[in-house]
Amino acid sequence: MRIGMISIPFTVAFSWIVFKEKLCRKVHLGLLLMTAGTLALAISRG
Repeated sequence: MRIGMISIPFTVAFSWIVFKEKLCRKVHLGLLLMTAGTLALAISRG
């Protein structure tokens, strides 16, 4: 899996943990969808 595909969720998680950023439901949903899509692509490409 390419690291560029999952960098946004990791960046948001980092800012949430380190800088205590507040995340709304829309952001949580978006992160979930991006992560699921990235995993689906990684699994389908083998």
